[in-house]
Amino acid sequence: MTRGSGLHVGIDARVLGRRGVGRYLSNLLRAMAGQSGDWRATVFLSGQSRAELVPRDPRFEAVRFGDAHPAWIEQVLIPREAQRRGVQ
Repeated sequence: MTRGSGLHVGIDARVLGRRGVGRYLSNLLRAMAGQSGDWRATVFLSGQSRAELVPRDPRFEAVRFGDAHPAWIEQVLIPREAQRRGVQ
């Protein structure tokens, strides 16, 4: 993972690879990978997410939470990991 002084975003991509929002997320990640600049992204995935859709780009880091309860992931695990990883 590239560690710069730029923006560090977190993306809740637990539905990555599904229809609707999942397809939007896939396209968003692909478009982000095409952008230059000093930024990085931590992508939060569930056990059902299609991790292969996260771009193979050193600015992206995937964090998989497995099949924990969705509310637990959203309310506890994502905020904890976002803070631990320095997501802005």
